[in-house]
Amino acid sequence: MSIHRNDPTAAALLRRLRRDSAEFAALWDEHDVAVRRASRMRIQHPVLGPLELDSELLLTPAEDQRFVVFTAPPGSDTAAQLDLLRVVGHERFESSEQD
Repeated sequence: MSIHRNDPTAAALLRRLRRDSAEFAALWDEHDVAVRRASRMRIQHPVLGPLELDSELLLTPAEDQRFVVFTAPPGSDTAAQLDLLRVVGHERFESSEQD
């Protein structure tokens, strides 16, 4: 049982879930319940602004190396922004307003 040992409320909840659900107990015993291998995160790009990216954690069989892959959700605003960034690169566009 891996849980904050100093948290009696969490420990009681864990005991109750394990007792009442064989499926929960089996999943908990596999220790996969605490592994977060995929998530969506938001980053602030200095030019494009906020981008939402999916991340996927890949582990070697020995789990001694980690590789994180970031991708934009297909069809999202972020995907379109990154496509544009591939075209314009690091170009800076100034306003051409004249007085």
